Amino acid sequence: SVGMKKALLNNSYVKILLGDLLSASFIKSETFDKSRVFTLYQKYRRGDVIRLLNWDKQQIAQNIGGYIRKDNEFPIFITLEKGEAFSGAMMAYEDELLSTNLLKWYTKAPRNMRSPEVKAILNYDNADLNMHIFIKKSDDEGTDFYYLGEVEPLLDSIKELHKPTNDGKTKSVVEMHLKFIEAIDYKLYKYLISSK
Repeated sequence: SVGMKKALLNNSYVKILLGDLLSASFIKSETFDKSRVFTLYQKYRRGDVIRLLNWDKQQIAQNIGGYIRKDNEFPIFITLEKGEAFSGAMMAYEDELLSTNLLKWYTKAPRNMRSPEVKAILNYDNADLNMHIFIKKSDDEGTDFYYLGEVEPLLDSIKELHKPTNDGKTKSVVEMHLKFIEAIDYKLYKYLISSK
């Protein structure tokens, strides 16, 4: 109620908490690069990415899964170490940081060379496509992903594969190498690829 809100705002302890919250927010905001949509090596949730790209608020972060493409924006979310929760998935995805410059990545399945997102990637040289990489080491890190920057596909590495599923069948998936436009910070790279 309005009366309760006024009482809270007049409470000296609540004022202190609000002041602390605002101060902390301003200090944290100074660690972000305001000249770019995303700041290298900062952590983002899927919902943060949706908001920062000014996408429709109806887009549900959990429905994004590994990636989503809308217009010329293409954020990709990768969990490097698949844990217990992933063991029930239909297919294993072996996304891998190969170096500070290179990522091996797989599309969702089933996908082939005619799938819309693959066609957009194959047309990368003629399209204004911004491919953003967000990575976390494992689900133990929670829902936040490190932003590692933009990538460009190595077009000659793109190939369609048929990978086994856990029901004994196969599904088509597209594998490719993505090259980072700016090399990843070496310490973060070593942390991300290190074993538990």
